[in-house]
Amino acid sequence: MKILLRLWRGEVALWKSFWLLGVLGKIILIGSFALLAGTVPLPFSSFLTLLAVNLLHTIFSIVCIWRSADNYAGPRAYGFLARAFIVFGCVSQFLHLTDGVPGAGG
Repeated sequence: MKILLRLWRGEVALWKSFWLLGVLGKIILIGSFALLAGTVPLPFSSFLTLLAVNLLHTIFSIVCIWRSADNYAGPRAYGFLARAFIVFGCVSQFLHLTDGVPGAGG
């Protein structure tokens, strides 16, 4: 529990927040979901639960990486690139979600 608080505050090294929590964590999460969904039929409530867990991980990762980038003592470019990646990912996800929605410009 202490590590989660340290992550949330941005007290964990940027590379750990970005690569371990953000990238590897998402790969493990999505891989687990795909494996589960591929082996047993999921009721709609389970599907919604998986979406909620994914959303929570995404929000948690964004906050942790953003704060770690703010506290990063190394080259400023790395903190900037981490934040740019987050902004790009959020915009990309928004465009993906609105793709095909009438009046959404997609």
